[in-house]
Amino acid sequence: MASLALLSTACSSKTPGTGTVSNQNELTIEHIRESGARDAFDAVQRLRPLWLRTRSPSSINAPNTILVYQNETRLGGIEALRGYPIEGIAKITYLTASEAANKLLGTGTMVVDGAIVISTR
Repeated sequence: MASLALLSTACSSKTPGTGTVSNQNELTIEHIRESGARDAFDAVQRLRPLWLRTRSPSSINAPNTILVYQNETRLGGIEALRGYPIEGIAKITYLTASEAANKLLGTGTMVVDGAIVISTR
């Protein structure tokens, strides 16, 4: 029973200032503002650093990448988050590799390990 409680705690986090459990695949503007982040990269790095790491091994011919989208438009890799202003962001969502391949255009033949989607207001 104790291991179940530990697993449940490891899979969730408290929303800052509210005591409620938050979705680990989503950052709301409230989370971002409370973190004091300077830009979208800083917010993700502070609040969801695992989103910035690839999960499967890369090959020389096809390195894995995490793509960044603004709504449905591909911006590039994780470097696109640097300097992206937090003003205007409604939420930031992480998609797994399979979710990204099914929901987003522009992945082409890339080996995608996930995607970070910035939803704007």
